[in-house]
Amino acid sequence: MEKLNGTIIAVNSYDHDNHTIIARCRYQGNKVITIVGQADAPLVIDQDVELEGDFENDAIFGTRFLFETLNLLPLDPFFGLRAYLSSNRFEGIGKLTANRIIDKYGKHALKAIMRQDPGMKTIAGLTQKKSLAAYTVALKYKKQHNTFVELMQYGFTFSQVEKLVESYGDTTLNVVHENPYALIRMLDDLNFTRLDTLAKRMGVASDDPNRLKAALVAVVSTQCFVKGNTYVAQKDLLQQASELIHVDKDMLFDPLNELVETKVLVRKFVRHNVYTFPFIFEMEVRLAQRIVKLLKQPLSDSESLNQMADNMVLESPYRDHKAYIDALKLPLNQRVVCIDSAVATPVAPLVMMWMGLFTKVGLKCVVASPNGLCAKSASEGLHVDAIGIFRLLESYYDPDTATLCYGRNKEHRCEQDVYILTQTHLMNIDAMSAFFNAVPLNSRVILIGDIHQYPSIGCGDVFEDMIASNVVPSIQLDVDPTFIPTDIETACNGLLHGQYPNHTDEGNVHVVETESSADVFLATLEAIRQCVDGLDSETPLSAIQTICARRGGNLGSDHFNSALQPLLNRHSEHAKYLHAMITVHEKDRLLQLVDSLLQPWRSGDNGQIGAGVFKGDMGTVERIDADALTATVLFDDQRRAVYSQEHLDQLTYGYAIPVNYAGLYHFSHIFIPVCAQCGITRDLLYTAMCCADRSVTLIGTKADIESVIGDETMLRRKTMLADLLNTFKRKLGL
Repeated sequence: MEKLNGTIIAVNSYDHDNHTIIARCRYQGNKVITIVGQADAPLVIDQDVELEGDFENDAIFGTRFLFETLNLLPLDPFFGLRAYLSSNRFEGIGKLTANRIIDKYGKHALKAIMRQDPGMKTIAGLTQKKSLAAYTVALKYKKQHNTFVELMQYGFTFSQVEKLVESYGDTTLNVVHENPYALIRMLDDLNFTRLDTLAKRMGVASDDPNRLKAALVAVVSTQCFVKGNTYVAQKDLLQQASELIHVDKDMLFDPLNELVETKVLVRKFVRHNVYTFPFIFEMEVRLAQRIVKLLKQPLSDSESLNQMADNMVLESPYRDHKAYIDALKLPLNQRVVCIDSAVATPVAPLVMMWMGLFTKVGLKCVVASPNGLCAKSASEGLHVDAIGIFRLLESYYDPDTATLCYGRNKEHRCEQDVYILTQTHLMNIDAMSAFFNAVPLNSRVILIGDIHQYPSIGCGDVFEDMIASNVVPSIQLDVDPTFIPTDIETACNGLLHGQYPNHTDEGNVHVVETESSADVFLATLEAIRQCVDGLDSETPLSAIQTICARRGGNLGSDHFNSALQPLLNRHSEHAKYLHAMITVHEKDRLLQLVDSLLQPWRSGDNGQIGAGVFKGDMGTVERIDADALTATVLFDDQRRAVYSQEHLDQLTYGYAIPVNYAGLYHFSHIFIPVCAQCGITRDLLYTAMCCADRSVTLIGTKADIESVIGDETMLRRKTMLADLLNTFKRKLGL
């Protein structure tokens, strides 16, 4: 058996019946491993442990450490003081020097600094200049020392405590002790699991009402902002909250009712009791109302537009293509329409003809997309000038409300007459609600998307809901009969009909069939190595992308990123770097994991300054300042943002990404590891393949690939929009 000493950084699950725990542990500096074994009670984050067991390489879950014995190491009594002295407040005192000061003075270290104890001169690394600077800072913030040391002892970071002190001043400790769970609304980098660990260290009881309510809110947050639903059913909510904090479900009914009474959550009946946040429900209601109102507005120019369209069709190669002609005329007769357009369907000529028709009758048109990258892709593919939805709506960050606001709204609506939205399936409920709120009632809206692809990163499945409601007129396009599809487009279309990809050495679609699922990881790495060796000098390594079903597991993006980082950033061995959850080097490819409205950025094109880096944004580390502990990241749409070391946890490597982030991008060469047990489905596989421009490679056993392709199950989000559209249709008499 082997010994492993490390620190718990995440707890995946704990089974109270058999006391089995699955957790993530950091060891030997910055290595991270999944540990599995028996524990009398759930472990907490930052707990130091000593384990005995064996490493195991599982085909599905990757490398794990199966432990037989577990010893909890005592918490360092000077943990908070060490963290405080080595924080940004005391420049020049790093971890080593802080340890030496504490070794000499113990709990009186700060007093020794403030009285400039003569013994300070004997501490290695503490120059007279650094000692004087520490003395000046210690005196300046004398009243705050106890607050910082105590809260950092619990596990709060320096920046978190600093933010709390700025808000609450001398009452900070009282506020934190009164209800630590309320801090999650202020500290956007603190999730429930982490906060629950800190609260336990503060002595909060497991049945504390604030803890129960916070757990319920955390489940709703996960379902909406991670899973993409816009509500959670009562049965699921109680079950998941019970498992999250290990209490009986019966204890959660009263806290749940209190959350509804205080309007933290709203309870609605959608075939059963469901719960969501008031602002999400309001957005769905506002969006449904606005769409129905638009549909109810009369059109006076339909007849002339239809006559012009008939003349255009006569000269079009699509004159015998009924679905194409129907799609062309649909927005001439309706205010809002949905065009379901899979790969190789005739979108570009439709957009050109719509813009020609509407422009001839004096209507102003605009083509918009979910973000700047999608707009760039639309501009190239449709041969028009497209704009990102956030630019169209003139979005900005409001520091007073700490929210993203829109300059175009119901008081100051957009000025175009026709709005053509591409890749609408990637629009979440927030962006779509803001868009329709800014659209004048006398305008037309044409929504183009692909319901077969994975929906938006944010909550909601707006495009599919609108089609499923049968309230918004919609049409599904057929494959373009005049168009010769690429190998990738042929494979994508075949996938929708359950066809196994046609692999040829000369083509752009490749299948690497392995003998077993255990071989997929190494086979994927080998295929990527061969691609790297075959790249021409003008093609950057960032053109290579691995797309996985999820982050975790042996075939998850986290596991691949660990192996791909040195392969796809060969500069990293000699580059400057910073430690966070991952070690970030210059020229590393990174993926943003959370929305960060507080992250300022500057445009690399026009010098525009803004705020808001969003979940799914990808960029490259342009520069690392080892002295200031910052990393400058240049995102794909030329936004440049500077991250402090403590905020790098918002990012992870982007050499391999989960498929739910992939729809926003196109890559030259895509590699997709496939395993039937890893959670990949046909629609996820289709989404990943649609992101490839030059080549796509599937790696897996033939049986697994066939199983995924043959499974017609599609991931369906829980949303209310379709029901609300029908409700308002009846109310408004549409």
